[in-house]
Amino acid sequence: MTEERMKDEFYALSQAFSPKQFRLTSSTLTIALQTNSKRIYTVRMELVNHPYNVPEVYVTDPKPLTDYTGKPMLEASHPMHTLTGKNGWTRICHYGYTQWHPGVYLYQVAVKVRVWLEVYETHLKTGYPLDRYLTTAEG
Repeated sequence: MTEERMKDEFYALSQAFSPKQFRLTSSTLTIALQTNSKRIYTVRMELVNHPYNVPEVYVTDPKPLTDYTGKPMLEASHPMHTLTGKNGWTRICHYGYTQWHPGVYLYQVAVKVRVWLEVYETHLKTGYPLDRYLTTAEG
């Protein structure tokens, strides 16, 4: 990530979130996201060749995320909007490859993740998969 893009990303993130909530480096963004239930999740975005590649997004705390039945969410699941996790972290599907372009900023990804977390908490209460509430990112 260029120094100019890093400044732009930091500025955009700091408009949407408190700078105390996130740490941005050239290769990662770690951000604490609080849901309406006041639960806090730690999310890590891995920024390989950013902004040209889709960031890999993981929920790192709590670790691992579990579904309604208590099963760890570490496998790819279309209904649950997850990809294959790593290190015990759940990987979230957010933008498809055909939707991604260099004009997408990390704060936009963080907002999508925040929505995913709200829907995840609804899943924990109802047992319904996330695709009942979220549309699919194609590509």
